[in-house]
Amino acid sequence: MTTIISVTDLKDTAAVSEMCHNTDGPVFVTKKGRGDMVMMSIEVYDRQAAMFAEHVRTEVSKAELELASGLGEDYRTSMRRIGEKHGFVHA
Repeated sequence: MTTIISVTDLKDTAAVSEMCHNTDGPVFVTKKGRGDMVMMSIEVYDRQAAMFAEHVRTEVSKAELELASGLGEDYRTSMRRIGEKHGFVHA
């Protein structure tokens, strides 16, 4: 379940801290009805950062295997091909 609070709720720092620690995800903070910030406990941040890092490692490993097997292309070749396809020059 998504947790959303108003920026005015930040006045009660102890309650906000407790909310962040009791929520298994980010707490979204709004200001004048629009998204403004995202808060989370250190535990949630560490878990999400570790999941992201593992995802990046997995994707890089897959790309390296594709490149080594001749299925992929290096960065410069990719950027040149994309630039030609979309009509822009990449340095």
